[in-house]
Amino acid sequence: MDLEALRVEEGRGFATPFVMDDFSRHCLMNGLDDIALTLEHESQIAAYEATHPVRSEMKALLAK
Repeated sequence: MDLEALRVEEGRGFATPFVMDDFSRHCLMNGLDDIALTLEHESQIAAYEATHPVRSEMKALLAK
C-alpha cells in the first residue's frame, strides 16, 4: 500500500487507487495519534495559556 500515491499493489499485477481524506492521510503518514497531533501545536497552546491564567478554583482541582 502506497499512502503517498494512494495506491494498493500486489505482486501478481493487481493495482488500484484508493481514496482517503487529506487529514487522515497526513496523520497516518506522520504517525500522529490525537496526542501527537495536539503536540504539533504546543507552542501556540503555551502562548495561549500564558495569557489566560488558571483561576484559583481550577488550580485547587489540579493540585489534587
